[in-house]
Amino acid sequence: MDVVSDLATSALAWRSEAVYVSLAVILAGIIHSLAGLWLRKDADDLIHQANRTRPRLETASFVRPEEYPKLKIPEHHHIEIAMDPPNGLCYSNPEVPYSFENEFVTATFIYFTLPTTSEPSNAGGLDYQKYFKGKKRLWELRFQFHFKQKLSVGSNMFFGFKLEEYSPMPAAIKRTMNVAVAAIRRIAGGIYYSIGDDPAKVTGELERQLVVLPMWAFDQFIETPEGETPPKITDADFPQVGHLRKDRVREYIREVSEFHRTCRPGPTYTFAHWGTSRFLDFLTWSLVGLPVVTPLSFNKLTGGSLVQVVCYSLRAPEEGSSETRHLDSRKDYYFKARLWHPAHRPKRSQFEAITGATQASGEDETDSASTLLVSPISRLHSMRKAGYDALSCCTGRDQ
Repeated sequence: MDVVSDLATSALAWRSEAVYVSLAVILAGIIHSLAGLWLRKDADDLIHQANRTRPRLETASFVRPEEYPKLKIPEHHHIEIAMDPPNGLCYSNPEVPYSFENEFVTATFIYFTLPTTSEPSNAGGLDYQKYFKGKKRLWELRFQFHFKQKLSVGSNMFFGFKLEEYSPMPAAIKRTMNVAVAAIRRIAGGIYYSIGDDPAKVTGELERQLVVLPMWAFDQFIETPEGETPPKITDADFPQVGHLRKDRVREYIREVSEFHRTCRPGPTYTFAHWGTSRFLDFLTWSLVGLPVVTPLSFNKLTGGSLVQVVCYSLRAPEEGSSETRHLDSRKDYYFKARLWHPAHRPKRSQFEAITGATQASGEDETDSASTLLVSPISRLHSMRKAGYDALSCCTGRDQ
C-alpha cells in the first residue's frame, strides 16, 4: 500500500512539474513573440524614418536625367522648377539666382533648401550649409522685382500655390487641409483657400484649387529707391536688411500695405519668405509639422496634379459685380512656375512641353523611371554630421 501511495504521490508531483514546465514554455513563447514584434516594430520605425527623407520613386516618372544633358539636372537630392512660359529647368540651391521677364516685371529669384549633401555649396555670399544651422525653416524663397507698370487700382497681391488641374478631394483630405490652413493662418495672419470649382458642377470660368497668402505674409521686405543699388538676394548680410515681420507684425503689415499703394516702375522691391516652410517639406514631398495628420504626401492633397508656385495681383471686380473668386481673368501674374520633386516628374511629353527641352538624339525613348535620388541614409548622415535640426519646428472659401 505504501508503495502504491508513493507511486501516486510521485505521479502527481511529476504531473504538476510537467504542467509548470509546459506553462513556462508557453509563457516563454509568448514573451519571445512579443519581443520579436517589438523589435520588428522598432526596426520598421527606423526604416520608415529613413525613407521619410525622400518619396518613393514612382514608375510614373518616365524622364531620365541623362536623356536631357543640356538641362544639367543635378545628381544630388533637389527640387525642380519650370517657369511659365517655358524657359528650361531651374533647381533648388543654384550657384546663381535665376532671372526672368514677362509683361509685368523683370526679376530674379532663388529657392533654396536644407542642403542634402555635406559638400560645400553656395550662391555668392549665401553659404547654404551655414545658413540653415540653428534655424527651424526647411527652405526659403526670395524674389527681386522691377515692375513695368503700376498695380491696378484696387488690386491686391498674393503669393502661394495652386493646382494646375481640378482634383476632387475626399472628405478626409478636406479635413486635413482645413487643419493645415488653420495652422498657416496662425503663422501668416491671413490666407485665401479654395477647393476649386468642380467642372462637372460649375459652368463658365472656373477657379482653380489654391492656397495663397497676402504679400504681408512674406517675412522680409525691402524697397530700394530708384538710382540706388539694391541688395543682392545672395548677400551674406541679406537677413539683416529692410523690414522684417518677426515681432512687429502690425507695423510690418502697414509697411507692405504702403507698398501696395505706391508700387510703381523705378524702385526695386525685394521679398523673402520662409514662415510656412515648417509645414511644407518639398524634399520629402510631404505636409509636416501638424500633430496626428502628418506626415502626409503632397500627392494625397493634389491628386496627382502639378503644383504651381504663383505670385499675382488680383484686380478688383468689375463695377456691379459681386465676384470674389480668384479667377485667372482677374489676375496679373508676376511669377508662375511648376514645382515638383524628381520622384514625381511629369511624363516625358508634358515635361518637354513645360521645360521646352528636347530629348538628346540616340537615346532610348522607352519610358523608364528616374534613378536620380540619393540614399536616404546618406542624407540623414550628412544632416546629422552638419548639426542640422530640420524638423523642430484675409478671407477665403474654407470648406
